[in-house]
Amino acid sequence: MRRPSVVAISLMLLLSICGFHQSFALVEGFQRTDFKLVHSPTVCAVEPLPDPNFPSIGNRMLTQTEYAVIDWSTKLNTSLGTPASHNSVWKITLVKVFLWQQKTFDYSNCDIVINYKEKPDEPKLQTEIGGITQYDYEHNKASIEIYYLQVNVNAIQNETRDANYIYTTTNWVPYYTGNALGDAQLGMILRHEMGHALGLGHFFSDNPVNLSQWIHGEVSLPSIMIPIVIAIGNSHFDITPYDIYEIKLIYGNTGFGNIPIQTPALIPDWVKTSAGGWAKGSFIDADFVKGLQYLEKQKIINDTLDSTSSFTQIPSWIKNNAGWWANGTITDDEFVKGIQYLIQHGIIKI
Repeated sequence: MRRPSVVAISLMLLLSICGFHQSFALVEGFQRTDFKLVHSPTVCAVEPLPDPNFPSIGNRMLTQTEYAVIDWSTKLNTSLGTPASHNSVWKITLVKVFLWQQKTFDYSNCDIVINYKEKPDEPKLQTEIGGITQYDYEHNKASIEIYYLQVNVNAIQNETRDANYIYTTTNWVPYYTGNALGDAQLGMILRHEMGHALGLGHFFSDNPVNLSQWIHGEVSLPSIMIPIVIAIGNSHFDITPYDIYEIKLIYGNTGFGNIPIQTPALIPDWVKTSAGGWAKGSFIDADFVKGLQYLEKQKIINDTLDSTSSFTQIPSWIKNNAGWWANGTITDDEFVKGIQYLIQHGIIKI
C-alpha cells in the first residue's frame, strides 16, 4: 500500500515547542519518523531566484547548505573513532543546481532536494516556521524548503481584573522584520532540516523544567532536532552526540543503506525484560545496570563497567530506546552498539 507523505516542521515561535507527539508524563526523546534512506544520499541544492532586496541570498544559501552537509558527514564519520578523511561510509554528496542548469537538470538522482524561498506559500504557516521537510516514502526521498525572511516577536500583555486580583497574560505575536536571516540562523535551520531528511524526528520533552531551561538558554541544548529556532538566551544549535547516536539506531554503524550485522552472542530474555521495565519506570536504575554488567561480562559490550557505578546521569530519553529494544522496534545489535557509543562518548557517566 502506498504511504502518504509526512511533513516535519521547524517551528520559529519564541515560546513554542512542537507538539507532534502524544503527551506522556515526563517523556523525553526523539520522535520516530520511520523514514530511511537506502544509500548514501545525493543532496541537490537548487539556487533560488534572484531577490532584489537581498542580492547575495542565493550564494549565502548554497554556502550555508554546503557547511551543513559537511558538518553532518564529518560528525557521522568521526564518530567511528578515526579521522573523517579515513571514512566514507557516511558519505553525503552535495550537488549545487544553479539557475542556468535548472531547466534541463535531471533530479532523478537526487535523494534530498532543497529549495529556498523568502517565506512559506501557505499563509497560516507564515511567520511560524523556518523550514519544512516532506518525505516520499515510496521512493525513499525527501524534499526540504528553507525560508530566509527573519522573524521576530512582539510581547502583547493583557490584563484582566476581578475584585481581588489583577491577572496579566502575555501573547507572543510573530512578525517579519523585513530583513534576511543571518548565517548562524540559516545554518541552524539547514542542519535541523537535514536531520529530518536523514530520518530524525523532533527531539522533545514533556518535562516543563527541561522546556524552560532550553528556551532560556540555561543548559546546553541536547539536540539539533529541538523544534525551536528563535529562543530567549539560545542563539546556537549544533549537531550533538545524541543526534549521531540516533542516526546509528536507524542505520547501524556501517553507513547509509547498509543492514546492521546482528550481534552473534545471545542476549537472555531477562536483560531485555529489565530494560523494558526500566523504560516503563517499574524497575530502578540498578536493575538496568545489572543487565549492562552482564552484557559486559559476556563480552557483548566491550567497555568495562564498574559494578559500583551509578547511572543517575543517564539522559531520560535513553529510556525510550531501551523500551524500543524491549518491544522489538530496534534490534539487539542496534541497542548494544548504541550503549557502547554512549559510554565511549561520555553520554553515560560511569
